Amino acid sequence: MLTCVNVDEKRPARGVAQQNKSGFETPRLRSKGSRTFLLPHPYTAEAVTPVTLTAYTRTSFERLMSSTPAVRVQLVSLLSKTLLATQQQLFVLGCQTAKQRLASFLLRLADRTDVRAGERLDLAMGRLDIADHLGMTIETVCRAIAALRDARVITVPNSHQLILNDLRALRALSATQ
Repeated sequence: MLTCVNVDEKRPARGVAQQNKSGFETPRLRSKGSRTFLLPHPYTAEAVTPVTLTAYTRTSFERLMSSTPAVRVQLVSLLSKTLLATQQQLFVLGCQTAKQRLASFLLRLADRTDVRAGERLDLAMGRLDIADHLGMTIETVCRAIAALRDARVITVPNSHQLILNDLRALRALSATQ
């Protein structure tokens, strides 16, 4: 996945990095002191899982795009996926209940990490970070996890892993897949 990188968010990106199978979180402080997370975000990020980046200067990347049509195709694909992910996140935050938000979030994570039904999903973010990302309180996230656990949709072996028992039920609950 290509990601624009920059140290100063008020200036255009000076380079491009290729992200290889990892997770980033990009915290933003809200006026009330809680954090919100924008995934993916084009400027700065914190790695929440081990990450490998291949970096290009902006000039080198522009030359690469000019000489390699496949790179242009990949960039258009990335931009389309980023726009779709942003639209889905807006839908999740604006239109869904707590359980629906959590189900959508778990499905996105499972999709990004190729986790299938019955497999373990590693949570690189803690409950508070998940709550901030989904626009909920930590208590609401814990209640939503407990409800999914009680319905046997997920199993909770520990605080940083879930087993996704029923992806069909998560998809039905999320109403976005």
